[in-house]
Amino acid sequence: MLLKKCTHVLSPRGMLFTEDTIDSVLHLRYISARERRNGNYIKGPKKFQDKDRHHFITAFEKILSNYAGNFKIHIE
Repeated sequence: MLLKKCTHVLSPRGMLFTEDTIDSVLHLRYISARERRNGNYIKGPKKFQDKDRHHFITAFEKILSNYAGNFKIHIE
């Protein structure tokens, strides 16, 4: 929903979702949910590590640096 509003969507692990990548991510999520409903359980996500935090911070800073000095406040 947010991608349609020209925003940046970033996962907690630093993956930037785009219009091109979101379909495959949602499809994998759907397949995993279907497998769980059928009783096939797999391991969960890996433990959140410092490298994940670093990827998030790096991606977030990159997004912010693209807008440095171009802040506009939108009040609705």
